[in-house]
Amino acid sequence: MKTMENSLKEALKGKQVKKLKSNVCGGDISETAVYEVDGKKVFVKTNSDSGARRMFEGEFCGLKAIGETQAVRVPTPYVIFEHEGSSCLAMEFLKLNPLNNKQAELGRQLAHMHLHNTRHQGGDDVISKFGFHTTTSYGSGELDNTWNDDWVDFYVRQRILPQIDRTRDQQAQQLWSDVTNGDCMTSLFPPSLQIEPCLVHGDLWSGNCGEDEQFCYLFDPAVFYAHHEFDLAIARMFGGFGSSFFDAYHDVIAKEDGMEARGMLYDLFHYLNHWNHFGVAGYRSASIRLLRRLACL
Repeated sequence: MKTMENSLKEALKGKQVKKLKSNVCGGDISETAVYEVDGKKVFVKTNSDSGARRMFEGEFCGLKAIGETQAVRVPTPYVIFEHEGSSCLAMEFLKLNPLNNKQAELGRQLAHMHLHNTRHQGGDDVISKFGFHTTTSYGSGELDNTWNDDWVDFYVRQRILPQIDRTRDQQAQQLWSDVTNGDCMTSLFPPSLQIEPCLVHGDLWSGNCGEDEQFCYLFDPAVFYAHHEFDLAIARMFGGFGSSFFDAYHDVIAKEDGMEARGMLYDLFHYLNHWNHFGVAGYRSASIRLLRRLACL
């Protein structure tokens, strides 16, 4: 049987590899470990699910896309490889603490990341549609990132509707029908609201960012080009981000009318996704509550 050390050595074309003792966590669906490859620490995620390679390809491309904005730091992704029937993702190992002293710094950097695409308007590399060039995932759930010219249509058909269908819950399906057949979308997205595609992290809760003595970092992304307000929804939902983070963000990108109400719609995706992923009754209750409020708009 081939050892992980040998597989990693081949993937990184290294000479000496050894596993290090570490209690680093890498999420709830993949096994994680830290190795030393020719004196450099490497973080490795391993998953044996059938869709693991595609999941890691999305994460690899997401980290690369965020890094290329040069707005916020991420662990450098190195390589995706196979080991004994499992897919593996190797990336730079970072020893991080929970986000604390650098909240304002991350808020500013996130805003500049969101502005990166619009600042390249007219350039050859500008993204003019919503979506992403590869599939990304929330946990093991794949996302439809097919390019779409219209943000509202993208969000309704490629984010919310698949989650509603996955619940197989008649009440949720009826309430969502009420939302889409009523005045909600017109109210939330008036013609005066101009939405430009911007790169979002996609899963921005406090467990997917951190800091060391010098810098702050993002990791575990589910990136796509979206409305910038989408990233702020999950940041508000689960705590961990203080007022300094949001104040610094809005010093760069000002709040627009209706942002709080649109936040309910963006929250809905995350509650539905957690309901489908974890099956916890509290997420169903929160989803139904949001659907009822949205149906009344």
